[in-house]
Amino acid sequence: MTELFLLGFIFFLLLFRLITVLVAWVNNSGSTRLQLVSASTSRKISILIPARNEEKSLPKTLEALLQLPDPIHEILILDDFSTDATAAIVSVVSRHEPKVKLITGNPLPAGWLGKNWACHQLGQQATGDFFLFIDADVILKPHSIDSAAEHFSKYRLALLSIFPDQIMITAGEKAVVPVMHHILLSLLPLPLVRKSEFPSLSAANGQFMLFDRETYQNHRFHELEKGSVAEDIRIVRRMKTLKLKVDCLLGNDLVLCRMYSNFSESLKGFSKNILQMLGASQIGSLILLFLLHWGWIVFLLSPWWWLILIDISLVALNRYLVSNASNQNPFLNILLWPAQSLVMTYLVFKGIYNRWTKQLEWKGRTVSS
Repeated sequence: MTELFLLGFIFFLLLFRLITVLVAWVNNSGSTRLQLVSASTSRKISILIPARNEEKSLPKTLEALLQLPDPIHEILILDDFSTDATAAIVSVVSRHEPKVKLITGNPLPAGWLGKNWACHQLGQQATGDFFLFIDADVILKPHSIDSAAEHFSKYRLALLSIFPDQIMITAGEKAVVPVMHHILLSLLPLPLVRKSEFPSLSAANGQFMLFDRETYQNHRFHELEKGSVAEDIRIVRRMKTLKLKVDCLLGNDLVLCRMYSNFSESLKGFSKNILQMLGASQIGSLILLFLLHWGWIVFLLSPWWWLILIDISLVALNRYLVSNASNQNPFLNILLWPAQSLVMTYLVFKGIYNRWTKQLEWKGRTVSS
């Protein structure tokens, strides 16, 4: 009986591996990537950037935005009580660029998280037809906005979110940041975000979220999710519940971002929302952790240990497809599988610890995970 149970579990694990390969194959298709178009949109675009202590990232972001041929109606940057030169940088640029405007944020009300409050304030002051919320470390390439607006209009969306290609320089970043794409692109076929009405089949990235003005202002989404760490995913699920059309794409070298600059910063950043990325359930997160990264242990305990070669082959194929879809080095991510497994394990347990203690701090503020 024990041997039969073990054999059944092994084949279940191999089936799970095969499913992740098929999901990654779907996500590696062209339909999941933002397609480049050069036709200029006639809609007014408001670029909205919440900024708290972003003196290192913001200059590059603004420089890239101001060089775009895409039509930009305004660039609003909200300084959220920064203690560095963030406000001064924006103030200097705004003297020469009338589209750039500095907004001084209001004090954080009770029950709100900082970014959600900043985005809510930006949404109240923007005047464009489209509201494009991006993070202060996001780099937009020429025609990226035109391309996003074209996709938005083509499918009559209420929201388009894009996962940027991640810029990774240090070894620590390369060990941590790809975890995000391996979770997303192994477990969710991105076309279902648009084609399915089920809220559970949702994905979004707060680094790039494009709304039409009327829908955003009618629903005030950041206010509805004011206390949520994973407000981006929660907003998409809420919009699906309201029968609004949403979509999520990969950046395809048109939208770039360097999220973190070192290993410890990457760990701290991902630990605050890792459970939401895995479905929010602590038990479910532990099960997915085991299936994605530690299932191979079962093969070593069985008389059919040689089946581990099939398991490793499927893992390698999955990582190749995911890396290719996200414009990362596939061979490096295959080699880093053991390191990324350890990272993922740490993140899940740290995420559970954060939820129990509710003492997670981010940019000088305590947030609840």
